[in-house]
Amino acid sequence: MLDRYILRYRYCRIVVLAVIYIFAYHNLAYSNPLDDLLIFPGIESRQMSTQIKSNPYNPELYYKLGQAYANRGWDKKTAQYISKWLQLSKSGIVNDGTNTFVLDEKNDKLLVLNSRNNKLIKKIDLGWLPKCLIPTPDKKHLYVPNALSNTVSTINTESLLLEKNIKVGKLPWNGKISPDGDQVYVTNLKSDDISVINTKTNSVIENIDVGNGPWGVAVSPNGKRLYVSNQESRNIQVVDTGNYNIIDVIALEIVPGEIALAPDDEKKLYALNSSITGENLEIYVLDLSENKVANSMKVPGEADQFLSKINAESIIKQIRESKKNIPIPEIVDSKYDTKFQKSSLNEYKPMFRTFK
Repeated sequence: MLDRYILRYRYCRIVVLAVIYIFAYHNLAYSNPLDDLLIFPGIESRQMSTQIKSNPYNPELYYKLGQAYANRGWDKKTAQYISKWLQLSKSGIVNDGTNTFVLDEKNDKLLVLNSRNNKLIKKIDLGWLPKCLIPTPDKKHLYVPNALSNTVSTINTESLLLEKNIKVGKLPWNGKISPDGDQVYVTNLKSDDISVINTKTNSVIENIDVGNGPWGVAVSPNGKRLYVSNQESRNIQVVDTGNYNIIDVIALEIVPGEIALAPDDEKKLYALNSSITGENLEIYVLDLSENKVANSMKVPGEADQFLSKINAESIIKQIRESKKNIPIPEIVDSKYDTKFQKSSLNEYKPMFRTFK
């Protein structure tokens, strides 16, 4: 009799495990990998290999992963992925469907790869220390702030030519474009202002005086509000884009760096502190309906050095690994003095207030 119960128990156990396996396999193999986290928030194998490993530079993916973990109360994982999303919001790679444009900050170039076979087809010279790629909504043009040249390069993505170098403020560091594509907003870290570029004329039409050390910038979905993070002032300023007046200031305890509006909630703004060493990273979540800090989260150590790994070499290596037998494009040696080739912000910082 005992043997019969044991056999029944084993049979039932096998059936239950089989049902769980079939359910899990169905979700992991056939559903959107992001949906897996909603069911199994701890599993990062299948979805990471199919999504993040194939496209590790997609900011929205990291945001969705962070929100999936948030829905399950996994605070450390939430902070980890939200920090990566924020760091990637300052884009260094753009794909227009025909070509992939990769910013080679180390060598002051824009690398153009054919999206079909991922072969390098052109290198476009930029100014000194290009910091990010700002695509127009139709991706027909790219705007590139060159920090040490005090210019913004405009690139035609169809002709693959540099059309103009636009003179802006001192140490242009970051930028975003308005939703209608008519204006580009560039933060000038040393001159403490925002250069507003008209994309029809490719000229600066306004300089907005802001706080000390403007770093990050975000634009509301309707284009009526501009948010600027000021490092030395430790605040975020809200600018009315209709008259370029500052209408509010949100004080912070951290030194704000990258900022971004939540893709699924225009009243929520995230700000990552700009820790140079990568230690003690913290994210502030701002409620823009009241322009105040709603909450904050600590970032675990494994996310600290994520941004330092995002560079031309790592992107091209990723492309090669995703498609066999595609050679890595040669990265040419820099023609500039080695003092401009430092890899971390900590090594750049002494130049910020002395470079002319």
